[in-house]
Amino acid sequence: MMSREIIHLVFVVTITTLWLNNNFANSSKPELPRSVVNRKYYTDDEGITPPLWLPSSQIDKEGFLMRQYSRIPSELEDAISGKHHKSNLVNVPVRVRQVPGDGNCLFHSVTVCLNMVENETHYSYENNEIDDLRNLSRILRERAVDYLTDKPKRKLYLQGDEYWRAKELLEQSASQYSCTPQEYCNNMRKESYWGGGPEVVAICNLLKRPIHIYELYSSQHKNQERENDHFFRLRRMACFGSPRFDRKEALHILSADSRFPDVIPGEQLPEGNHFMAMFPLSTKTATTKKRILRGGGVNTRHSIEKQLQQSSSTNIFIKYYFLQIKKCFDTIYWFTNLLWVLLIQRR
Repeated sequence: MMSREIIHLVFVVTITTLWLNNNFANSSKPELPRSVVNRKYYTDDEGITPPLWLPSSQIDKEGFLMRQYSRIPSELEDAISGKHHKSNLVNVPVRVRQVPGDGNCLFHSVTVCLNMVENETHYSYENNEIDDLRNLSRILRERAVDYLTDKPKRKLYLQGDEYWRAKELLEQSASQYSCTPQEYCNNMRKESYWGGGPEVVAICNLLKRPIHIYELYSSQHKNQERENDHFFRLRRMACFGSPRFDRKEALHILSADSRFPDVIPGEQLPEGNHFMAMFPLSTKTATTKKRILRGGGVNTRHSIEKQLQQSSSTNIFIKYYFLQIKKCFDTIYWFTNLLWVLLIQRR
């Protein structure tokens, strides 16, 4: 069994330090990091569509990296057994997919991965479906914070048999930013604030589904063309929810340098500053052509809604549908007022 101190190291240091990276070098008081610019996903009046991530010739238009990557375990996986045992990583490559870099990348990555394990199709970034992704990620963010706050004594399972109480987890996270747990949660509910360790744990327990976190690992080997050939492998840092929730397929998330895959191996940031989605290539998926879900917003919403209904008695998607109904009523109200003005003018 992994000790509580090791779990603390994996969770607090390895995961949450990615928030601090490259943002507050000149600040005496660390603040909860956020993306300053909240990117728009649609074409503006000049016909220019802003990029959803750093452009790269190694990334296709749907965000998939061109090459496949191998995985390796970390030295902190002794508590992981069964289908997620470290011996099962080596022979199963993965594909990595970019998500919008707007400060919501953790929630985007989870949403994209969850759609794949439920529908066996990839979410499309084309047209207005990217707005659906953003709405779902916003709701997932809110529900994650709700899960951390509505029951302070709730057990949040980490890795192996270890767990923290929700109150303990929030106090630990807030103390790193010299703020209260309430202030931390108030900020985390807002778009563009970076999600990290506490939110990963909350979502894992909310969905009753493992979430495995990986990092970039620079490897080196000799070949005939070059004396030393550097390349990336993806090292698993933590298996949140394993083995407790292993009856469900795990979601795989990469914490990477936002310049990946163009960053040179060995020159990446010490900790990641951007989350991406990962998809292990089983025998079935490796031989099947990649499928993109076109016009799939409804299926995606239904899939994630089903997951959250199974995980909690509170259906957070009521919020989403309420917003849609409100928009309809606003439109009706606008047309009613317009007709009323026209009738007055005719009189």
